[in-house]
Amino acid sequence: MGFLLVMGLAVAISQIGALQTMVISIAAQIVCGILWDLSVENRPATAIRLAGAGLTLVGAVLATR
Repeated sequence: MGFLLVMGLAVAISQIGALQTMVISIAAQIVCGILWDLSVENRPATAIRLAGAGLTLVGAVLATR
């Protein structure tokens, strides 16, 4: 799995640039973290956590333009 991540990052950086790749990667990690907490750890998605994730996704969209 690590190999695919490293190779995927290399391809993505060459295609869309380093900034966009890192911003999208961080946003995906936050979304996956919330989904993991909901499904595995049974932690609720509070309004603060959802607002933070939403702001991160908005930032990712703005940074990739």
